[in-house]
Amino acid sequence: MKLKVLERWAYLQILPEKGNLATMTVVNDLRKKFGMSAAEQEELEMIVGVVCKTCRNPVIELDKKDNDGNPLYRCNVCDKELSKAETLGEKDRTIWNQAKDVCKEIDLKPAERGIIISAFNELDEKEEVTPQLALLWEVFREAYPEKDKQEEG
Repeated sequence: MKLKVLERWAYLQILPEKGNLATMTVVNDLRKKFGMSAAEQEELEMIVGVVCKTCRNPVIELDKKDNDGNPLYRCNVCDKELSKAETLGEKDRTIWNQAKDVCKEIDLKPAERGIIISAFNELDEKEEVTPQLALLWEVFREAYPEKDKQEEG
């Protein structure tokens, strides 16, 4: 199944946090599949929070502002005080180059599909399915239509 970054993150959010050893071993495999490597983050030009424009390392927001009321930052790597113009990103947000988010092909094994199905079933039983999760379920069903045949039998 081909997934963009937001879809992969959504799948990560529905995975169980606890379970037996066998389940959690498969969940760990799913986290690797849906997650992003450092190389992929670079390829997507991903920025997590506010980073220094020069070295691209995270910065610390200082308790002072510039003349325009914008926050000032300190880069621990460059050891410089930075203005907003000398940084990239946004506080508490992850941004990336949407044009480079061309989908990643993710192939799920039967045990992995079972965990995804169980996660959706649990959300459905608790009536916690959002419109976004319903769309994600449709993506899953289109990629793995044999799931419907398994439930009928």
